[in-house]
Amino acid sequence: MQLSIPSPNSGLDKNDLQLFVEAIGWMELGAFNESLNVLKELSQNAQENNDILKLHWHLRYKLHDYRQCQFIGNLLTQKYPNLVESWVLYAQSYYGESNYEKAFEILSSVREQFSLDWHFAYDYACYHSLTNRFKDIPFWIETAKRQGDPKKINDMFKNDMDFTPYRNYLKENPPPSPPQS
Repeated sequence: MQLSIPSPNSGLDKNDLQLFVEAIGWMELGAFNESLNVLKELSQNAQENNDILKLHWHLRYKLHDYRQCQFIGNLLTQKYPNLVESWVLYAQSYYGESNYEKAFEILSSVREQFSLDWHFAYDYACYHSLTNRFKDIPFWIETAKRQGDPKKINDMFKNDMDFTPYRNYLKENPPPSPPQS
């Protein structure tokens, strides 16, 4: 996971920024609980900062604390509804519990808002596969390729286990061959 250090004008004071960097350091060392302990030292104002919430979410996800991820993800969608990552993380919270239907519903609710974001389109295609909604997968994969790096997305698609239901469906239901002239 790549987290960037917030800019000095992000609303974090010097002490909170230092604690944030320390928490990232602990996370990178795999000391997730230590990182969470550092986050508890942040000021109340910093607790709902977007970067802090995302770090908190990622730590909870690493610890398989999906209920807490759901709470944080919901908070992200309330505080930062115009950021696609808020919605992707919220949906991912349910993915962790294999509740693919709920994850699909979350992304469906913002489909119009984020349909041109490659990450949204790719994840939405994944949830289509995991919920056996195969018809629209090609559209969302193509959207992800148009908006992102096509080679990267092709590589992801080939290796992503979330598309196993779709691949199995294609084996059993191959697309028709084009007519021969």
